[in-house]
Amino acid sequence: MGERVPPVIVVPLGSGGIYIEPTSAAAFAGWYKLLPSEKKGAVVVLTGTGLKETNKIGNLML
Repeated sequence: MGERVPPVIVVPLGSGGIYIEPTSAAAFAGWYKLLPSEKKGAVVVLTGTGLKETNKIGNLML
């Protein structure tokens, strides 16, 4: 995903209280792109903490 994590990925996670490392948001991005029928029963593993990236994530959430 590169250095820039799209807000469409970070905002729903942050709004739900999930504060992960931005690079691990790639798993959520893959799930997000699935068709609704493909999401049923899917498990997305989100690892790491967003604490090291607080400034970057904060800017996305504004």
